[in-house]
Amino acid sequence: MNSWLPRSLFRRNLVLLLSFALLAQVFFGGAFLYVQGPRAAELGRLVAIELNAIDRAFANMSPPEQRAYLQHLTGAGRLVLQEGAPPADEDPGSRFSLVAQFVNSLRDNLAPDMAFRWGGEPSPHAWVRINIGERRAWFTLPPSSLTRDRPAFFVLIAALAMMGLATLIALLIQRRINRPLREVVEAARRVGEGGDVRLPDYRASELAAVARQFNAMSDNLRAMEAVRAEMLAGISHDIRTPLTKLRLALDARERDAPEVIYIQQIDAIVGQFLDYGRAGAGEKPVDADLNTLVMQLAGEFEARDTPFQLTLAPLPALRFRPISMLRVLTNLMENAVRYAGEGLEVRTRYAEGQVHVDVLDRGPGIDAADIERLRQPFTRADAGRASVPGTGLGLAIVDRLVRLHGGTLSLAARNGGGLRASVAFPLRAAGAAEAL
Repeated sequence: MNSWLPRSLFRRNLVLLLSFALLAQVFFGGAFLYVQGPRAAELGRLVAIELNAIDRAFANMSPPEQRAYLQHLTGAGRLVLQEGAPPADEDPGSRFSLVAQFVNSLRDNLAPDMAFRWGGEPSPHAWVRINIGERRAWFTLPPSSLTRDRPAFFVLIAALAMMGLATLIALLIQRRINRPLREVVEAARRVGEGGDVRLPDYRASELAAVARQFNAMSDNLRAMEAVRAEMLAGISHDIRTPLTKLRLALDARERDAPEVIYIQQIDAIVGQFLDYGRAGAGEKPVDADLNTLVMQLAGEFEARDTPFQLTLAPLPALRFRPISMLRVLTNLMENAVRYAGEGLEVRTRYAEGQVHVDVLDRGPGIDAADIERLRQPFTRADAGRASVPGTGLGLAIVDRLVRLHGGTLSLAARNGGGLRASVAFPLRAAGAAEAL
């Protein structure tokens, strides 16, 4: 719907303002011609009446009187006697032109025996043939006697200048509106990424109301985050403390007892719950090379006899939370080891302003219908994965932490079999991601 309109509110308002200004100019021009057109035609009729009177006066004078009257007319500048031949008659232009209405009215009201020529170049001028006794002489009307388009031209220029000034003022107004909107959008983005942001107190009452509501929402989210962090800390302490005591008691008896393994699994599950709940809260971002983190993790997996083939392209410095990013890459690589164990590879690349990390394997892969579902917590795929222990939080944690960094997670089948898990992070300008 309205696909021809720009998507930007600023551009939509600009199109609306320009359309309104253009429509106003068309209406103003039409009104101007409607008022001035009859005046130009009336002026042409009056000039024709005067020329007819001059022609009749010459007819009723003696030759000396004609010479004296001719000298009076030319000396006063009312007519200019021309010795040469008149130019070819030209079209005065559109019938809506003031000059055309003047010329046509003048031509229609001249006496039948008086010839008329109109020339537009190099300047508008009218030739009239007047009978002076037995002689027929051509005269030109002085420029002051002609209706020109100059008034209309100057009016048009003034109107266009006013339209430009109005458009400029409207743009400044729109800019004053857009700046707070961009600030709200940026603040909302930073809050969505876990930042602590407050909008300034705007002077305009409408913007001030928006800022108050936004800041109240931000305060509520911060309070909820504090309660959640306190609750997670309590859970971590109250559950892990007895688990640790129980594991120590069992270790003293038999390290490989099944109970010890169960306790380790419970501890790992609790850790995943806490990882999902924390989602990088309170961690400060740094600018670093993601390849360094990938190589560090690959070395740790290689020490566990699960090497990853690395294909690392040069990457610009990326702003990220180190522990959160470590958790993202670790979960993706752990999934590849746990569910595939072969064809393990990590690739990095930089394209179109984004840093990409691909983790690939040659495992059973994931059905296309399950890809979006696996982003949800406590969800696991069916084929080839149900027998592997887990909580179904691994990809949910990855997706949440990737979105916290403004990035995206995608899962796709790998050519030749297996799975390709890819994360992409936008490269932010220095200082632009302080709220990460």
